[in-house]
Amino acid sequence: MAADHARGEMVEATRAVVAAARAAGVVVEPILAEFGLTPAVLADPSQRLAIDGTDGLWARLVQASGDPDLPLRAVEHSPFGTFQVIDFLGANSPTVGGGIAALTRYFHIIHPHLSLTVDPAGPPWRVEARSQVWEGASFTLAMVLRRFHTLAGPCVPNRVRVTRAPTRDPELATRLFGPHIEWRADADVAWLDDATWRRPMPNADPALLPLLHAHARQAAGPPPSDLEGQVVAITRQLLPSGRADADHVAARLGLSRRTLQRRLGEVGTAFSTLLAQVRRDRATRLLADPSLSLVEVALLLGYADETAFQRAFRRWFGTSPGRWRRAHAG
Repeated sequence: MAADHARGEMVEATRAVVAAARAAGVVVEPILAEFGLTPAVLADPSQRLAIDGTDGLWARLVQASGDPDLPLRAVEHSPFGTFQVIDFLGANSPTVGGGIAALTRYFHIIHPHLSLTVDPAGPPWRVEARSQVWEGASFTLAMVLRRFHTLAGPCVPNRVRVTRAPTRDPELATRLFGPHIEWRADADVAWLDDATWRRPMPNADPALLPLLHAHARQAAGPPPSDLEGQVVAITRQLLPSGRADADHVAARLGLSRRTLQRRLGEVGTAFSTLLAQVRRDRATRLLADPSLSLVEVALLLGYADETAFQRAFRRWFGTSPGRWRRAHAG
């Protein structure tokens, strides 16, 4: 499941999930082998992982551990320095807010389909994590809050909204997000007050900051294609109508199907890959709503019937939608 550097994701997040699973008593080596990985690959910071495989691996580890909180628990298995230049940029910025703002520019180093944004209209300062991958946004938001808590003291948001279902472990949620959490929201967002935002980073070295930015720019390469974001946004809109196919998305963009496929290929992806990512992410959110039947979820994802949805879900997560829903019930 290794990938080329430009398109893959850093091994560090998956390494943390594997560490959390191991701490929960899971024998991880056979599961890693199912996905073409070894502990040696995860220990090598120069490796990148294929994006399409990590969703399935994370879900398989959750299933093996019996703990739906495992991706969030992994945050506590990722010490400072794990994310290399990203961590050191945050630590050497002048303030907490400056550090978070710096991360927004380079977060795609970690994963090309993760992003962090800050609303400049604060206070309060709105920090949003976005992801096209399963559990990615809540993991990202928790990781950022935990990092700055470690580096600069208590970083407790005024309030937090997350898209996932409530954790089974309320103490874990409070440690990561603070006490004011809205679950099953439509976005993963934290609001920080001005005092926290302007708090000085106690061990920042101003002389290092320009060097770290230069290193981050080199590591980041060109930013992710805006075309990918446009395709993802249109695909999400079209899913419930059953028209989320390459022809309809291309037409919305004023392109032919062939031109859309060619341009996506130029940035190392394909329409089928993006469609699967959108469906995976949307599936877990819809399944978190107990009022929706599996047939309704399948239709909202643009499948003709439940059977096609069941097959796709097993391919993504290694389990059935019904079993996944029961395991993740809040």
